[in-house]
Amino acid sequence: NWLTYKNKLYNVDLAKDYTILDENEEIKKFDLITSWEMIEHLHESELDTFFKNMHKHLKDDGIFIGSIAMFPDIRDELGYHQDCPEYNPNTKQFILHQSVFDENKWKNKILKDYKVREYPFKDNRYMCGYLAVRDHPKKPDGTGGSYYLMIEK
Repeated sequence: NWLTYKNKLYNVDLAKDYTILDENEEIKKFDLITSWEMIEHLHESELDTFFKNMHKHLKDDGIFIGSIAMFPDIRDELGYHQDCPEYNPNTKQFILHQSVFDENKWKNKILKDYKVREYPFKDNRYMCGYLAVRDHPKKPDGTGGSYYLMIEK
């Protein structure tokens, strides 16, 4: 179906500054931008660029919705997760979740310059990505799980 969406899908490096232009060479603006279980893969030093790019491409009444996994994801060189019986800690390790912070840091530090609203859908009827909230529930100390967010322009 790629031909169906020709000129409607954009490949960009989300860790670098980019601008999508419309046919008039003006910044392309969107009503809605989403990101599910991806932001945590960016390094903390890349988050500001990601959110500035997102904000730049939102219409004045647009919204951004998404989720951020708040748990570590470390894999061995064969791709086994640290909780798998096949996981081998003696091989080269890959840290997939580069930005694992609690909800307080996301709200009060990283997203402090944006209009963050409470995301209204937090149960599995509205799960996104390949993991449901029940698969990685938040721990009593507030760590783990996913942080669902909505940002208004």
